Amino acid sequence: MAVNETERDYLRLIHMADSINSIINGNRMTGSEDAEKKETVQNHFQYLEMEILDDKYDGKDLTAINAAITAGRAYVSG
Repeated sequence: MAVNETERDYLRLIHMADSINSIINGNRMTGSEDAEKKETVQNHFQYLEMEILDDKYDGKDLTAINAAITAGRAYVSG
């Protein structure tokens, strides 16, 4: 896998984490029902959970991604 492909994939994960946080904070999907928001957040954090298991992210800062996973779980279950 090319370095730029790994960087692109990592950036996609960061954007998904930002999306989770934006939905939770009420800055995205403002016209959507709570059930739809929760489904989107759940889909995003489950994808992130799966992706960070890949060793291509070894050495990358996963702090924001892990925080979004935790926040997403809390949001969906709350």
